[in-house]
Amino acid sequence: MYMKKKLVLVVGIIAVFGLSIVIGQSVIQSNQRTRLNPEQKAEIQTKKMIELFDLNDAQQNTVYALNLDYQNKLYALNVDKKKGVDTKASKDALDITYDEKLVALLTGTQVDKWKEYKKYKEEHPKSIKK
Repeated sequence: MYMKKKLVLVVGIIAVFGLSIVIGQSVIQSNQRTRLNPEQKAEIQTKKMIELFDLNDAQQNTVYALNLDYQNKLYALNVDKKKGVDTKASKDALDITYDEKLVALLTGTQVDKWKEYKKYKEEHPKSIKK
């Protein structure tokens, strides 16, 4: 009888220990953010724009190239920022250039939708993933 109690106690301790390891690993994994490379970000951004602005085939290819260029330059700015370089002016200039090039590619209706989307994004920054 004493051996059964001891065995149950040991199994219980092992189960609790194992469960705590599993829970700890899942918490660690949920806290780690998956980093996307510039190509993946450009692809996601383009897909979202295709849906929101109803881009035609030619626009899709051009917008993807624009988004990829933007994401590559943004990545380079983030590398500089991590080195302690002030990148705000460069980021602002990059955003303005991107906006100008994008507006040149879109139709009037698409530009209106884009302006609405951009305004909403500025007013609700946490509600839309970038």
